[in-house]
Amino acid sequence: MVLTGVVTNLHRDVDPREATIYGSFVHEVTPRQRRVRVELRPEDVGKAADAWRRGLEVAVTGDLEPRGTGVRMRRVTMFVVRPE
Repeated sequence: MVLTGVVTNLHRDVDPREATIYGSFVHEVTPRQRRVRVELRPEDVGKAADAWRRGLEVAVTGDLEPRGTGVRMRRVTMFVVRPE
């Protein structure tokens, strides 16, 4: 599943590190904005921090898992900061 949105928070107190991304999933029948906690790969932490500081949009591909009333993205295979 592909999530596109903006990094709204970085969580450094968990392992692996996580980012909260506010956005929508590509290919949803009825797209809606939601907050998703994404488990970052080590190579994505710097990119996520830069996108967060600069307010840039990101695209993330990974597996979704239910978490309470929401979802969490794990096993990320792609993390891309979109051009300004």
